[in-house]
Amino acid sequence: DTLAQLLVRAADESTPESLTAFYQALLDATFLVPERAQDKPLAHQPQYPNDFLNILGVQKKDQTFVPFFSSHQRLLEWSGHDLRVREMKLAALIDLLPAGWWLIINPGSEGEKDFSAWEID
Repeated sequence: DTLAQLLVRAADESTPESLTAFYQALLDATFLVPERAQDKPLAHQPQYPNDFLNILGVQKKDQTFVPFFSSHQRLLEWSGHDLRVREMKLAALIDLLPAGWWLIINPGSEGEKDFSAWEID
């Protein structure tokens, strides 16, 4: 997918043009965000700030990550099966994100990138 290609290019080249192209595509894209409520219980669930937050958080050591995906194929590669998802723009996802939580795009793939709580703020 185009966004993953732009991310890899930006990481490899680190030129202003490649970084700008990636971040512009990131802001314009619609992503697949797994929901907290799934048909089967998921491992590594964090402490959620409330019962109404319906985005999937994954606890990894001291940090909580919210995975989001640029394509259905990337989601399947990570999860191994279909998950309930929401389609969202990055800005809407950030608005839902609890303080201190991180984002990770396309986890487990070459086009993976973490966004720390500091970067998100």
